[in-house]
Amino acid sequence: MTEPEHKPEPEPEPEPEHKPEPETKHQLVLERMNRGAKNFEKIQKITDLERDELASILEDLEKRGLMKVEEKSGLFGPKVELYLTDKGHASIKFLRKDQKPKFIAREAEAKNWIYDLIKGDKQFVFVSEVPGPDDKIMVRLIDGILYIRGSGGFSKEVVIENSNEMQISDFKYRNGVLTLRIN
Repeated sequence: MTEPEHKPEPEPEPEPEHKPEPETKHQLVLERMNRGAKNFEKIQKITDLERDELASILEDLEKRGLMKVEEKSGLFGPKVELYLTDKGHASIKFLRKDQKPKFIAREAEAKNWIYDLIKGDKQFVFVSEVPGPDDKIMVRLIDGILYIRGSGGFSKEVVIENSNEMQISDFKYRNGVLTLRIN
């Protein structure tokens, strides 16, 4: 899917009456926080939002009770961490059919997780260990990202380049090993 080209404008234009973009940016920030981004700099880097715009969005989310700010003492002095509230989690819990699933990747778990992605002619084979049983395994391929969910809160996202027009054609799960054929 090609995104429209964004060109800087010399003078700001008046905003149209209906502009869904700000709420979409709020959702983007909430989703990134849901995926484990806890500080301003990390959220800014991931979302590519301007500093003032992100500050305004975070302030609005806090006013709406969707997130909270906590000051903690760290090894190098005080640090500020941002967390979703229960209300914030609930606001992103319900997916529309065309939305990507929201998963929380646990950092320690993500570092130890290994998968194989075998690239062939016009197809991929994905192999990985995923905690089961098989009726708890969920996989989706949306816009080139493979979403995997298993039992015990296990969830992963894997970017599969050049797979935007592909789909999962075969799903096998045996002895804790997930094998997918994507073409």
